[in-house]
Amino acid sequence: MIEVRQLVKRFGGSTVLRGIDLDVPEGAICGFIGPNGAGKTTTMRILATLDLPTSGSVRIGGLDVVRNAAGVRRRLGYMPDYYGSYAHLTVDEYLDFFARAHKIDPSVRSRRVRHIVDFTEVGPLLDRAVEALSKGEKQRLSLARALLGEPQLLILDEPAAGLDPRARVELRELLKVLAERGTTIFISSHILSELAGVVSWVIVIDRGRIRYAGPPEMAGRKGNTATCIVAISSDEQHARKFLLSQPCVVGLTGEGGRLVVELDEASQPLEDLVAGLVSAGVRVREFYQRAADLEEVFMSATSRNSDAPLS
Repeated sequence: MIEVRQLVKRFGGSTVLRGIDLDVPEGAICGFIGPNGAGKTTTMRILATLDLPTSGSVRIGGLDVVRNAAGVRRRLGYMPDYYGSYAHLTVDEYLDFFARAHKIDPSVRSRRVRHIVDFTEVGPLLDRAVEALSKGEKQRLSLARALLGEPQLLILDEPAAGLDPRARVELRELLKVLAERGTTIFISSHILSELAGVVSWVIVIDRGRIRYAGPPEMAGRKGNTATCIVAISSDEQHARKFLLSQPCVVGLTGEGGRLVVELDEASQPLEDLVAGLVSAGVRVREFYQRAADLEEVFMSATSRNSDAPLS
């Protein structure tokens, strides 16, 4: 859905994006993370056709964001990290205005708006003035506006900002439903816990360069190594002895019946290891592969020692 090649963006004498490459597969929920000033909002504004790149290429659904900006805009919804002022408009008027701006056919406009109102649960707000809404209510309304055009790509810049815990849970559920319907979602957030368990793809940017891009479970892995958790309810020393004798085990830590095993998957299938543990008389309560925590990924990828200093 998103293809970016050698994207550079300069503002005056400052280079914000330093030749980044990234791809986001169709239907993914992509978490875009990085420290302040890393280039996240600049990247998202270029994807949304709101800023022009200095050089490089960006394609959304096969369309170039510079040469075919109008076509790209018909395919995406954008929710920025700030909210404009709309004096004297009610929520109902606001949504009708943007439905007209999207040039939604009058014969289906009211039905489309009602569908989005129900989906985002902004119905109780329809008669209220936009300026009178709380920050969380404005965030929900901004999401409703972004969905009016039934976008193939939804770009969300800090959508959880200002939301209470319940609203954050509801937002995550909305994103899952949208992804199940085929919408690609590109979302940035400083609240990494809000993305954990939701994203199927993650991109880490730091100082204008991509540090990692891919499935979150692959982040931090070296070659074929994987980290697995083995919880046992039998003799731990016997389990340790068996594990250390296996060709795929390259590291073993943990205690108290919960072992952390570093594995080389190329040496031995995980299924064979589990079967071997059971055959050796080890009572296995749990055996699962641990995915990298997003905070761990963030800290590792943005470490000041993770790359040579950038000029």
